[in-house]
Amino acid sequence: MEGFYLGSFYVHFSWIAILSGYLLAYIVLAFLNAEASMKKWFDESINAILLCFFTYKFSIIFFRPSLLLNHPISILFLTGGTSGFQIGLLIALCYLIWRGRKLRDKLFIKNQIIGLIIMVLGYLLVLTLLNTLSQ
Repeated sequence: MEGFYLGSFYVHFSWIAILSGYLLAYIVLAFLNAEASMKKWFDESINAILLCFFTYKFSIIFFRPSLLLNHPISILFLTGGTSGFQIGLLIALCYLIWRGRKLRDKLFIKNQIIGLIIMVLGYLLVLTLLNTLSQ
């Protein structure tokens, strides 16, 4: 089982793991930093997440344009798949690197690196835990 039903809505374990990893990173960084640097980290990470999501969602335009020409409404429910998600992650990472260089703030760069490591470790931990418990 890779998820559970919440009413008629199916919730994937990976969604819970991603959210848990992000919340864990936020909590750890909140203990380590002042409020101003946390606001900057939160704003930039939300921007990166939105960039990743919209790239993932609309990358179908590049991968299967003929499908969209025949059925334009399909852009509402189709995604770019794994390739679109990987491109979204790459664009989000490039955005964070660009913002770090533009701000020239060593604390911001340190927070991004620590936050990314904690998010990935939290994601893997929660996903493994959920998959183990569901079997």
